Amino acid sequence: MKQLALLLALAVCAGCAKEQWREHRSEAGGYSVSMPGTPQQHKREQPTPAGIVSITMDMVELGDRAYSVNYSDFPAIVLQASSPEALLENAQAGAIISSSGSLVEEKELQVSGNPAREFTFRGENQGKKISARCRLILVDNPLYHLMFMGTGDIGLTGGEQFFGSFKLL
Repeated sequence: MKQLALLLALAVCAGCAKEQWREHRSEAGGYSVSMPGTPQQHKREQPTPAGIVSITMDMVELGDRAYSVNYSDFPAIVLQASSPEALLENAQAGAIISSSGSLVEEKELQVSGNPAREFTFRGENQGKKISARCRLILVDNPLYHLMFMGTGDIGLTGGEQFFGSFKLL
């Protein structure tokens, strides 16, 4: 019985080590955020009608949930032709559409004096039902996209520590 208790305690401690929150600083992205692990960085080029948009994503995946910060620079023509509200609305629609999702809730915000929007949605990712809470922040250029995503309804209510720790450098 003592061995079983010891094994359970070790398993719990191993799980705790996976979720050690630490600050991630992106000098290139101009932000810092707390994440439950060391993020992996991914970069891609997204063709758009207005030109190529470079997207950098820093992500931590933990089983049934993930935390990510994307930042992207838009071509100058996009910024000149669109209002901040339209850019945020289009980015929100893109996130929801890419997951075959539906909007649950949205609200307008200001983050450090910059226009922002927070929203939650349900959708699919790789054939699984998911939910996500997102925050978009437009800081001249770039656009930041913070996302806490999880299977089922996990993504609708979590991520407070993650969202609350985001800071512009």
